[in-house]
This record gives sequence, C-alpha cells and structure tokens, in this order.
Amino acid sequence: MVVEKGPDWWVKIADFGISKRRQQDVTSLRTMQRGTLGYAAPEALGLRGGGSYTSAVDIWSLGAVIFWLHTQEAVFPNFVDFCSYCSGTREFPVDRLSSREVSDDGQGLVQSLMPLDAKDRPSANAASKHTWMAKPIVETADA
Repeated sequence: MVVEKGPDWWVKIADFGISKRRQQDVTSLRTMQRGTLGYAAPEALGLRGGGSYTSAVDIWSLGAVIFWLHTQEAVFPNFVDFCSYCSGTREFPVDRLSSREVSDDGQGLVQSLMPLDAKDRPSANAASKHTWMAKPIVETADA
C-alpha cells in the first residue's frame, strides 16, 4: 500500500489475511499457523519456536520480499524446499541472488534477515542501517 508517493516513497507491506490487533505491552504473537507460503517465517507456520512468535516474523518476510524483488522467484518455491531448509538439509539459496548480480552486501542483508532462529534476525532498526540499505538507488534509463 502506498502511503506517500515520491520523491520519498513510503510503502507499507502487509499480509492482511493474518493481521490482528496487538495488545499494548505484549511482544509475543499467537495466531493459528497461517501466512503466505514463501513469505511466512518458520515459526509462523509452526515449524520452529513452539507456535509462539514475535515481530521477527516480519523481518523474515522482508527478506523474502527483497529476494523476490531481485529474482522474481520465491526463496523456497515449494513447501518441501522450505522444510528442507528448516531441517538443515538445504542451504539458503544465495546462488540465485548471485546469478542476478545482487551485490555481496545485498546477499548478506537477505541472509541476515532469514536465519532459522528468530533471535538471530536483526531488529527493523538494525536492518535499516545495514550497509546495503544505506546505498543510494541508482536510476537506470528503464526506470
């Protein structure tokens, strides 16, 4: 959803199918295991974390959106690939970012947003200060 148009765009992204009102002073969320496959964090789908999760699920989803914007593909195209990653039998598909010429900083950002353990994900504030996020956008003739 576009909140404000350019030159300083402000865009909000949400999966309204799983949204709910958060109560003041509550940091843990608990809903039925839902989310859009390909964008939902493992703990949101009950694959890790015991069914309770925090706003770190949004950080995971941000990584999935950035991945899609650069590759036009989901990070994990099917549930089997996703489960394989969650069980540790599949590596993160960083090669697909590399093949699209995403810089090392960009690849590092996406990987930092999507570790299996939610506590290993950065806060939104820390993610916004990542070196890749601080780089200026280079406009092309196609833009």
